[in-house]
Amino acid sequence: MFAHPFYFVRHGVTNHNQSQLVMGQTDVPLNADGRRQARHAVLRLRECGIRSIFASPLSRALETATILGDALGLPVTEVLDLRERNWGIYEGRNRSERPHTADPEGGETLEIFTHRTLEAIRHLPGPFPYLLVAHNGTCRVLRRHFGLHTVEDMVPNGIPVCFSNLPPGSGWREYPLGIGPK
Repeated sequence: MFAHPFYFVRHGVTNHNQSQLVMGQTDVPLNADGRRQARHAVLRLRECGIRSIFASPLSRALETATILGDALGLPVTEVLDLRERNWGIYEGRNRSERPHTADPEGGETLEIFTHRTLEAIRHLPGPFPYLLVAHNGTCRVLRRHFGLHTVEDMVPNGIPVCFSNLPPGSGWREYPLGIGPK
């Protein structure tokens, strides 16, 4: 399923992020800071040789991807199943009210969200290396899948990371661009 290194960017910041509110699948746009983060991410991605960009269709991710794609001269392909987890009754509420271990009423279980996300990525056509522009939950799914210890850490908005399995046999690692693998 994952044979090649790839890049990931969590969408730029939104007013909901700054207010500590759960967005889930609620379609919340970027704010001015989020657009600035996306433009800054281009500086870290220019030399990566990215050949395709895939994004969640939620406006915060799609706008981030569009800013990146325009700067890199690449089209953006929307992938429905890269949407954030549906948090049901917790959407719009403060993050402190959302239990990570419970299945949210009216939302997706972690198992369903994980399966949906990995299946979407499994069917991406490339070419490689590609860039995924999605959500905090998407990155957590990837971290769990690769057995990385940073599963519960918050993914910073607009900071590109590389998921790499190079050199061969070294296992998967995640590192922010500009800070190579250790």
